[in-house]
Amino acid sequence: MSDHLSFLVAWKDHGGEPQDYVSLYRRFFTTVDIPRRVRFHISDVVVQSGTHSYEKLFQAVCTIKLLDQSASDSELSSMCSSIAQQWCFLGKVVPFKGHLQWLIPDRERGFWRGFWRATTPYETHTPLETLSFGTFAGLCVFAQSHVIYSDEGPPAYSLSCAFKHDERLLQVMLFLNHRQECKHASSAFKLEIPYGSIFRVVVNEVERDQDTIGIYLQLITPPLLYLRSKNPGSWDMPSGSDDSAWFNRVFQLGCTCFWLMRSSDIGASSVIKLSLKNKLKGRQAISCLTARCKRETTFQYSPMTTCKIGSQLKEIRKRCSSKVKPRLGFSACYALSAVLQQGNNGYSQMALLARDKMEQFEEDLVSFALNNSAALEAALFAIRSAIEEHEVVDIVHCLPKLYEKFCKVALHLPKTPNGTCLVRRSIVTPSKVILLPPQLHNENRILRKFDPEYSLRVSFRDDNLQHLSYSLMSGSCRHMAIERVVTDTVRNGLAVGDRQFKLLASSCSQLRDHGAWFYATDGKGYSTDMIRYWMGDFSSISSTAKKMARMGQCFSSTEEAVKVPLISDSVLEVPDVLGGKNSVTNEQYIFSDGIGMISSELLDEVHKKLKFLETPSAIQIRYAGYKGMLCLNPSLPGRQLVLRKSMRKFNCVNSENIEVIKISAPRAVFLNRQLITLLEQLGVPSRMFFCLQQHMVMLLTESLVCDKSALQVLDTYVGSALPFNQLARYGFSLTRDPFVRSMLFAVYRTSMESLLSKSRIAVPHNAGRNMFGVLDETRTLKYGQVFVQYTSLSPKGPHDDGPETTSSCRGSLKTGACDIHIRPLLGGVAFCPQQRRQQSRRQTGTEARIGGNIPRDLPQLVSRHS
Repeated sequence: MSDHLSFLVAWKDHGGEPQDYVSLYRRFFTTVDIPRRVRFHISDVVVQSGTHSYEKLFQAVCTIKLLDQSASDSELSSMCSSIAQQWCFLGKVVPFKGHLQWLIPDRERGFWRGFWRATTPYETHTPLETLSFGTFAGLCVFAQSHVIYSDEGPPAYSLSCAFKHDERLLQVMLFLNHRQECKHASSAFKLEIPYGSIFRVVVNEVERDQDTIGIYLQLITPPLLYLRSKNPGSWDMPSGSDDSAWFNRVFQLGCTCFWLMRSSDIGASSVIKLSLKNKLKGRQAISCLTARCKRETTFQYSPMTTCKIGSQLKEIRKRCSSKVKPRLGFSACYALSAVLQQGNNGYSQMALLARDKMEQFEEDLVSFALNNSAALEAALFAIRSAIEEHEVVDIVHCLPKLYEKFCKVALHLPKTPNGTCLVRRSIVTPSKVILLPPQLHNENRILRKFDPEYSLRVSFRDDNLQHLSYSLMSGSCRHMAIERVVTDTVRNGLAVGDRQFKLLASSCSQLRDHGAWFYATDGKGYSTDMIRYWMGDFSSISSTAKKMARMGQCFSSTEEAVKVPLISDSVLEVPDVLGGKNSVTNEQYIFSDGIGMISSELLDEVHKKLKFLETPSAIQIRYAGYKGMLCLNPSLPGRQLVLRKSMRKFNCVNSENIEVIKISAPRAVFLNRQLITLLEQLGVPSRMFFCLQQHMVMLLTESLVCDKSALQVLDTYVGSALPFNQLARYGFSLTRDPFVRSMLFAVYRTSMESLLSKSRIAVPHNAGRNMFGVLDETRTLKYGQVFVQYTSLSPKGPHDDGPETTSSCRGSLKTGACDIHIRPLLGGVAFCPQQRRQQSRRQTGTEARIGGNIPRDLPQLVSRHS
């Protein structure tokens, strides 16, 4: 029961006064036929500017107060539906035409409060009259690029949809009857739209006739298209079967015999329109959608007008490519391509322009680029960000205002921090190529030598922005997707403006993330082939995967330290420490794999150049074709760098600088499912992990209200250069500052998600530490011993008391810390070289990696006292 209804009215206007709209809204609500005594009230107008665009959205709250008595949910639902229907009808009639734009009911109070919310888990076989694809060219304008009609045929489509509310999934079914002469009898297609990808729902109660309701779904990511591989004659599935097993991913809809629509057409359309023949079923579906969609999803009524632009898009694209882009510089051309390739939003609005206005818009783009290219680039990227955040942007109206705004600001190339540069990035999907603005990136060997302006980071994703292997795992056409998205791009490269970006190489982290580096021939004539030749000699590596990994060494994010000539007395290569034999291959283990030494003098130079707070005792480096760890050895005289043969991965003579990746420093430890399983096998009781989990959750929760806990969380999770300790010491409230509080909320959200999905449990900083694993060069340690010394975060000084548990995430070791005097090693774990086999494999008994190195990749130290 409730005694009022609440609506938010929203509109955009490029001229006129807000009070003119308010007076029309009062007139509308006074003429609405409501079978109750009511009183209307409209609040003051609020102006909401777009986050990135220059357009203003006017808003006002309209409240309808019931004077006699409260109404039931069904009465409120009926009143809301009546008001919405009259809004959509009168919005196309003078004097309301153009003024009644968005009517947004309150989802919490009186918005479709029918019994359907609780009693309808799914709605199948809901017939559709049409299925349309397009974009919003205004609050009340739908620019339609493609439309599919439901007919009996053949050839024709039969359209229906299924709202699986319990699964939060919308499925659009398209059953195609082919022509008689076609080799296919029939095909069954399916479009899948998760409720989580619906950003906005716009409802038009009055379409072409009174029995049709239009539902416009503005999507975050394009829907995925599937084709039935078995039993295409019926939509009915065997009882208890999963319908996903009957469908495979495809990238075109239809057949050449009738009508063909490619995935690029679907991906370019941010809005899908469902025209339902039955209004009652449409309202029932919307009622359930309001309860099952995310809270951020907005629902509104609007008297939508459909404009067909499908025949004009090809001409507009050709016109932009031939007449506009060649007259712009590359930066402006890249920014314009980023806007236009985000979807059909830009092309649709240009297609709706008159001929003279279209030509004027083209001339404005060229004029802006000639006068101030940086301001034009910033304006275009602001529009692109607004489109990405699903704002309804009038590009033709916004661009001049944004350009003037950025012209008033002294725009120049932003100053990047030392060791970083700006790199453009792109995401390649089956339906489109998404161009992103230049982003801050840590430097590597290649970016320091060659121009980052000609670099491009490329990631390969499915249309829902997930990894291709995840969404196509069970599909028989997976090779088609890989060929379409990855192979074609790797072979042919990416063309943006007058530059052709070609595959250069990929770092190991990029390979895991399905990405690669691309490079276009720069102003000095450097091409990808020349850069690969400069990187080093990889001809002796026969394995393609291994060769890619070795090339990836040059792309590791590093800080350039001091120069040490490769051919000099300062660099010495020594043999590796061998021991034991593998029982299968009879090969000796390499206990010094990837471990070198550095003298005190040279390490001090590195420390001064990179301005570390304290001189580290071990550093992870890249040097020429070498990679691995360098541990401080005070006995080495002068500027000495001792490398081992196992550290040399390929031959390189063009780089002679020590490049630092990480240094020995206090790092937090996080457990995961695999490590928890190993520790349980070693006798650690399960209750210890529950205690750690409880401590973690309580600390994260307290950090939102307690400054002491907030400081501990920031030190553990953020690791920023911001002086949180000094701020707290001088009385700064961390939990009340908006910026710091937003960081705490972000840490809380991501930590809880990782805890749920990966069992990622934080170990208190005084009970566990991530440390470097190195070799005991002094040969002091005995078999089965390790030496541990870590930096205390309390004022007591270094610690080396045990017992401890050490793990490198490949195996696990339970041993005691040996009280010896390898004191220069701080923040590391020293392992004994006098062994029959590696200690990290001694407890688990695995020898899967032949000749593997000691656990130098950040062993995890956890105290039993934790």
